[in-house]
Amino acid sequence: MILSSICLIYLGLISLSLVLKKHYKEIIKKDSDTWIRVLLSIVGVALLATAQVFLIKIFGVSLGLTYAVGLIGIIIVFIAMLYTYIPKIIISFSIYVLLMTLILTLV
Repeated sequence: MILSSICLIYLGLISLSLVLKKHYKEIIKKDSDTWIRVLLSIVGVALLATAQVFLIKIFGVSLGLTYAVGLIGIIIVFIAMLYTYIPKIIISFSIYVLLMTLILTLV
């Protein structure tokens, strides 16, 4: 459940980063429409909220919130490194993380 929360946080932050036109154009190679940005922001917030619920369910309210903020900080640094050094693998890596999240959640 903790590993699936980490994966959900990663996917939520990637979705929220793709809301920015700069990142979307760098990864997808074309301009984004308004409805795509709205959809990505809703999906990103929903994924982060789901991860938050998982962490609160595991650790309780105070520790769950603390761990979530800590994980978000660490994953933001990881995503920044991906965007800086190897932005070409972000989509394929995100697909692998999504599959891993689905497998972990179902098991």
